[in-house]
Amino acid sequence: MNKITSKVRVVVGRVKGRNSETPGTDPPPYIHDRTYRISRLLSMVLLTFLLLLSIPALVLKVYGYNFIEINGEMGFYLVNKESPGGGNHAGDNLVAALPHNIFRVPEKLVLVVAMLNILLSMAHLGFVVWDWRTQTRSFRRNAMVLHVVNSVFVLSALIGMSVAHRDSSTFQYQLIPTEPNAVSPSGYRYYRYDAGIFDLETWTCELMNAPAVGDAMKDYSAQCQIEVAGRMILVPFFLAAIALAGLSIWALIVGGKPRSHNEQLYTKDMDLEAAKQVQVVEVELDTLKPERQVDARLSKIEEDTEEPEEAPKEAILPVKAMETTTESVGRTNEATESRIGAPQPPQ
Repeated sequence: MNKITSKVRVVVGRVKGRNSETPGTDPPPYIHDRTYRISRLLSMVLLTFLLLLSIPALVLKVYGYNFIEINGEMGFYLVNKESPGGGNHAGDNLVAALPHNIFRVPEKLVLVVAMLNILLSMAHLGFVVWDWRTQTRSFRRNAMVLHVVNSVFVLSALIGMSVAHRDSSTFQYQLIPTEPNAVSPSGYRYYRYDAGIFDLETWTCELMNAPAVGDAMKDYSAQCQIEVAGRMILVPFFLAAIALAGLSIWALIVGGKPRSHNEQLYTKDMDLEAAKQVQVVEVELDTLKPERQVDARLSKIEEDTEEPEEAPKEAILPVKAMETTTESVGRTNEATESRIGAPQPPQ
């Protein structure tokens, strides 16, 4: 009956063990090797670099967009260079500060892309720092998709700014309208340059060297430097986004390769220590006796400590044989005495 009960317990224990196992595949291993550390370090460096480039790109384009909005209804007087001493206004020749046709979409596109990159780089950098040791394969796949899409956005902004600057017209003093062609909200009529289409960089850089603009050359010169810096910063900005996309693809490919068992040890239960490396030495130390654990290290046998010598096997065998012989002789004598003392049946 006891044997049947023990067998039933063994079967029940096996069934419970199978039911308690977490369904699904094994968790992704945490790879603690040189390749993984290099990928994490490069990710932090490139994310920081992308963040440091996104902030000035956003600030510079905010200055440019603000210049367009503020000076939309502003203007300057044409200076009569032929008058003695200069500085005299040629009648009512008030010219608008901005041309009639100006590219606005590239400026807004760069603003949106820079803002998205700030949010993306901060979120990814924070996740890398906070969850350094337990990043899973699914996160690497999501990061790859995000950075590839982000690189496409940055490329679109760079192409938009380059095309707008290439197709921009040039300012010519002779093309200013001879008759006022614009009216302010107050009803004042003025001149607005309407020949061609400009981007803000070309317009400001053309007028910063025009003597007829007068004192407005200083404002145009400052804005021209801002616009040039805003367009130039898009080149390293795009390179950083491409480098991050390539690094994320490489991390996904390398992270998905199987490793040998001596490099990664992990448990099947996702709730315990999934994707974490287990040190074999620490596991062995837990199984040792307390007196063998000294400062989490294996205690060495001191020289003064004398351990008892083990008896040779050849000496142990005869002793065991003699004990067995004595026990068998004793049992034989007891059986004989029991037969003699037992009553004999009548003949």
